[in-house]
Amino acid sequence: MDRAFYSKGLSDVIRAQIRDLDRVCGKNEPLCMKLNWDMLEVRPADEVNDLLWYVDGQLAAFLGLYGFGAQPEEIEITGMVHPDFRRQGIFTKLFREAVSICRSRGAGRLLLIAERQSLSGAAFARNAGLTYDFSEYRMICNGYSPPRARTGGLSLRPAADRDTAFLMKLDAACFGSTFPGGYGRELTHIYVAALDGRDIGKIGLCDENGLGYVFGVCILPEFQGRGYGRAMLDAILQKHFDASGAAAILEVAVKNGGALSLYKACGFSELTIYDYFELKL
Repeated sequence: MDRAFYSKGLSDVIRAQIRDLDRVCGKNEPLCMKLNWDMLEVRPADEVNDLLWYVDGQLAAFLGLYGFGAQPEEIEITGMVHPDFRRQGIFTKLFREAVSICRSRGAGRLLLIAERQSLSGAAFARNAGLTYDFSEYRMICNGYSPPRARTGGLSLRPAADRDTAFLMKLDAACFGSTFPGGYGRELTHIYVAALDGRDIGKIGLCDENGLGYVFGVCILPEFQGRGYGRAMLDAILQKHFDASGAAAILEVAVKNGGALSLYKACGFSELTIYDYFELKL
């Protein structure tokens, strides 16, 4: 029998089923789904963030909700349907439930992520009444090359609770937004960059399905353009590749030409493009 399952937390068995579904979908199309595995590994047990659809005991579809910060104003969603069970309205049903959940949590907007190579993803977004908002590159670096020059005096340290105000100041200055309610578990993956004792930037590094995922790279505006961003990225890449032989990945907005040039200079190349479609709630 077909049935929907709204999961609070994810067991090892369900995560394995999601991985299997991802592999099957990847064989059908050359996709690189943005499933945020670091978040799927630590889903809270008191909140529904994952919607699953089973057919005769087989996972036929998955939709994940990803809110960043303690009280997210914006929630991203992404999902997939097994090739054998498409065109049956399954994802539409899960999407409607996701919209209901986002509204119940007070989110102001929902962002559906569709990989550009997936024609069905963009078609669903349009048919569901979402509008295109922006795109970002997913980039990969398969090995670390020592930087040509270092900026002296810059150091990285793990972020702590006392850094929250500074991190939110950085987000507002560089991204134009902050995490409502402050940082949650994301704080454990963030490093603060200091120049001769003064905090000037931040960068995040976590594991995503066995790869090093770099995120949240930003420098205070008054220190930008001096090579500190490059030095900070060099330091985090050296940390990652010293500890792991796995590739490093990151995402950057297509329109952010400066960051794109920086990442290419540090050895990253484009892997795929994600398109974001907005639904105001």
